[in-house]
Amino acid sequence: MKIYTVEINQKDYRKLEFVNNCGPTLDLAVSHEVISGKSKPPVCRFIDVDKPKADFMSLCPDQIVFDPIQLDAGFTPDERGENSIYTLAEMASYGLAGCVTTPEKQRYHLLAVTECCNALNMKESQWQTDEHGQPTFIDKFVFHGGRVDTVSGLFRLADPDFDTKYIFAYTARDDEEHNFIDRYFQYNKTGLVLTEVWSD
Repeated sequence: MKIYTVEINQKDYRKLEFVNNCGPTLDLAVSHEVISGKSKPPVCRFIDVDKPKADFMSLCPDQIVFDPIQLDAGFTPDERGENSIYTLAEMASYGLAGCVTTPEKQRYHLLAVTECCNALNMKESQWQTDEHGQPTFIDKFVFHGGRVDTVSGLFRLADPDFDTKYIFAYTARDDEEHNFIDRYFQYNKTGLVLTEVWSD
């Protein structure tokens, strides 16, 4: 098994920002209300428009957004009915997702990973702490491989002491059609930085 951190490539692709100067503190609630159209999503606009547009884009430092229609471009289910990368993104959030829109009425979904694993090996991992001794940044990830198990191949840390910004993807599943990393590369998707941080 290999575990990767999932981050946004903010350097090479254009980003989104809120139109009304809401800033990164805007609470983007994850709910069926936004997707169904019962509540209005916040409006965003592209910046760095001289750069190419990616499949996964940055909105604030810790929000990943994507076009749900574009994400499945090139996907053709095989006889096993394998999952598309959009299906895996939905599965990672248990079917719940936030939504934003542009002034041109283009809707984007949030990659709201809610699946959690209590898999971090606290004893072997190494991290930096703040002045109160609370963990702030992990320098070295060590996992209990047997505890990594999700339906989508994406997860966050279940330990409440660590920032929920960390998103992980992992390989070596028995059901390879649920492997987010394979789908990402198979369909030549862009906008994410996948960095291997642990291997068994």
